[in-house]
Amino acid sequence: VGDHYLYDSVLSWTEFLGLFPKRFEKCESGLPRMFAMARGIDGAPALGMKKWLTSNYHYLVPEVDETSKLSPNFDRFLANCKRGVQFHGEAKAVPVILGPVSFARFATIASTSSATKQSLVADLIPVYKDLLIKVKALGVKEIQIHEPALVFDDAELLPHFKSVYPEILPGDVSINMVSFMEDVGEDNYQWLQSENNGVDVVSLDFTRGETLDLVEKYGFHASKTLGAGLIDSRNVWKVIPE
Repeated sequence: VGDHYLYDSVLSWTEFLGLFPKRFEKCESGLPRMFAMARGIDGAPALGMKKWLTSNYHYLVPEVDETSKLSPNFDRFLANCKRGVQFHGEAKAVPVILGPVSFARFATIASTSSATKQSLVADLIPVYKDLLIKVKALGVKEIQIHEPALVFDDAELLPHFKSVYPEILPGDVSINMVSFMEDVGEDNYQWLQSENNGVDVVSLDFTRGETLDLVEKYGFHASKTLGAGLIDSRNVWKVIPE
């Protein structure tokens, strides 16, 4: 629940986090500003667009400039999650959150800003920590955290993952970390198997990359649950469920 997006997930989380460049500072917050960032308005061109991982889908790129500062408002997200819990029940409703490391990885930082990817991740930690406490308070039994940046072959990302998890996690609720569209590589896979990262379920893409080879080479931790992605998200219309 909470993963219905009117444009794309990264744009929605950009608005939830209240992180936007100066040209959109006069826009009304919430959906008006989100659509202004998506489509542009007079005097304020839209955010740039990039391909989503290795697919032909796209996302709008968050921009951090010298005026950007986090001003989160998760009311709409939490309301959607609460509605899902009321409809499906606490045992079945699973909130979906775009993880902070991936958000920082997808963002661009202007040369005029003193921010870095490391400082952005550090700033996001208390914001996500507070959010996850509120999500847990809804009574859900599991929270999905999507960290698609796990598939990038980027050595700078692993220290960020280690600084974020389990620091932001509230405890006493199952955490399902999800990646997709490629394997996560040897270093990230071994970190996902760690006992001290706070992750209970590891959901990986088995349609592309070498995920099965990683499982066979390094095994899978007995205390964790493996979520196996068996439907290629690039070609979902070709799947015939049986």
